[in-house]
Amino acid sequence: MPIRSVLKSKVKWVKSKITKILVDDRAVLTERGERYEGDYLVIASGGQNKSLFNLKGYHTLDDGRIIREIIKNPKGKNFVIGSMPGIIKCPAAPWEISFLLKNKYP
Repeated sequence: MPIRSVLKSKVKWVKSKITKILVDDRAVLTERGERYEGDYLVIASGGQNKSLFNLKGYHTLDDGRIIREIIKNPKGKNFVIGSMPGIIKCPAAPWEISFLLKNKYP
């Protein structure tokens, strides 16, 4: 599923190589000489997940759909949520999933 399909129409989607980040200006310069600035600047570095031990991920839209189905229709009474050691794209995500589960199944 293309990322554009989940973005609001006013969001400008740009895929380009960044040559400089101007933090104070909330702007970036691209290899084509373009400058992008705004109130919010989201920079995705393009990291890739590696599947280990058939564990479920939570970084893609498809992963999110799978997790949603598991939560809606659990096959048991226990959920195991955690992360592997090392660099984690979003270290808070497992905690957030835990809090959402606790809210749904108090």
